[in-house]
Amino acid sequence: KLFTNAFRLSCTPGKMDTFTFENWVGNADLLSFGMSYCRDFGGIGGFQQKGVGAVLGGNCGTGKTYVSNCIVAKLCSMAKRPVFVGHKELLDRIRSTFDEKGESQNAITRALVDSDIVILDDLGAYKMSEWAENTTAELIDSLYRNETPIIATTNLSLDSLKKYLDGKSNAHRTSGRLIERCPYLWIEGDDMRAEKTKQTREMMKKSLFG
Repeated sequence: KLFTNAFRLSCTPGKMDTFTFENWVGNADLLSFGMSYCRDFGGIGGFQQKGVGAVLGGNCGTGKTYVSNCIVAKLCSMAKRPVFVGHKELLDRIRSTFDEKGESQNAITRALVDSDIVILDDLGAYKMSEWAENTTAELIDSLYRNETPIIATTNLSLDSLKKYLDGKSNAHRTSGRLIERCPYLWIEGDDMRAEKTKQTREMMKKSLFG
């Protein structure tokens, strides 16, 4: 039942076979990270046992989400139970439980904690309120205490991410716990979405106007 709950949390697109490291054409370091992480995930002393993940920072379109999906697909092929969910979607899901009788915040948190790894996409996209800040802190704390690995993607710099997570507090409790087991890695690269948009536009112009 917990695995089913975790799987329902996942927002990963259904065509998992399209997310492969072999199809990657972007930053070589990001590719190396994804492949190495999956290779060393399981087993004695692996990332899963250590509860170690990463925070992938970078500008829009550098491939952070794509590689995260590749990690999900690869780990699924290894009989692992990853959960992929956007930060905004997760908070919206939790907020919706306030009006539902069949699901609770505790059930969602338990599903995340009992997964093998949580991929938290687009951390920083949700406009923080006191409720959102506290809820995010509780989620990260639960995963930290249970040593569930986290891979988070974000467009924020490390300093901006710390301010986002910790709010007005100078204690850095939330960001400190995240970064302790999930080192921040900045991904360089051009906006591949913009390039694909340009290519699509040129293809349509050629098709329509010759």
